[in-house]
Amino acid sequence: MGVATLSAIAMVRFELKEPGHDFFQMPGNWPLHLPSGTGRISGNTYVRDGDTIIVNRVPVRLQNLNCPELDEPGGQAAKHTMSLLVANEIVTCSFAGRHSYDRIIGRCHVNDESLADLMRQHGHCRSRWF
Repeated sequence: MGVATLSAIAMVRFELKEPGHDFFQMPGNWPLHLPSGTGRISGNTYVRDGDTIIVNRVPVRLQNLNCPELDEPGGQAAKHTMSLLVANEIVTCSFAGRHSYDRIIGRCHVNDESLADLMRQHGHCRSRWF
């Protein structure tokens, strides 16, 4: 399996700091409901694009990061770089209940390093307001 198609879900842990939020799965393993409280989620990761990852079937938009879209110059390179950063790693994301479209906005780390900072260091992406 190529790095860009990494989609294994293993060694997954999910914790919510506020009780009463559940994830109901739609066909295709997409969440029907995203949590509105604060929390943390971790697990192996599928990469949607340079600034959106899916952790334990939950789409997470990385806070303070803006990467080119897949059909824009640099978009495929950003996705590839993110795929390399998360390959065979456990990603941990924290969130405060804010959403962007179908994604929760979160801060994500691999080996205690910020994915947003790593992506900016690779030069594919820049900071964003949220």
